[in-house]
Amino acid sequence: MKQRLNFFSVFLIALLGITSFAFCQSLELSEEYTQSALWIDTGRNTEFYTSYPSEGVFSTTSPVELRWTPFLGTQPLEKETFFQIAGMQEEALRYKQAQKTARIFNWTGLSLFLAGTLLLAGSQTIDPDSKVLLYSSLGLIFGGIASGGIGIIIDNSSQIPASEAAQAAVRYNENLKLELGLE
Repeated sequence: MKQRLNFFSVFLIALLGITSFAFCQSLELSEEYTQSALWIDTGRNTEFYTSYPSEGVFSTTSPVELRWTPFLGTQPLEKETFFQIAGMQEEALRYKQAQKTARIFNWTGLSLFLAGTLLLAGSQTIDPDSKVLLYSSLGLIFGGIASGGIGIIIDNSSQIPASEAAQAAVRYNENLKLELGLE
């Protein structure tokens, strides 16, 4: 009887230990998933927590919602990095090139605007009646505004809608779950 009780106790402790170990392993996998999952935040109380996808999430924002912040786990990402992680290599390259072009137009616009403003201020001090200086400075100012506007248009056209990014994150997260053995 005492021998059976000892055997049963050892068996119960071993079973409890194995169960606890398996539970801890699943918690570690869940934590790894949580830290490696992609999701986006639109900043409108309609976060796309793509680790729990549902049809209702995608209908809460319009397909033209362009402002969103990508995350890997709890860490914010650059959009280019998000695209690369989500397997959207073409979009990452297109986004990077468009952002570089938009920055060039924006800085050019700012430079032209400042040069025009300085020329206008200087021309009023040097020769207030000079139409050439006045029109040149106004041309630089309006050229700067136009260049900045083109930069903004390029920036907006390079954005991917939040719904498309969320769907890419859902696909990535589903593959991550399979890779980690959580499904």
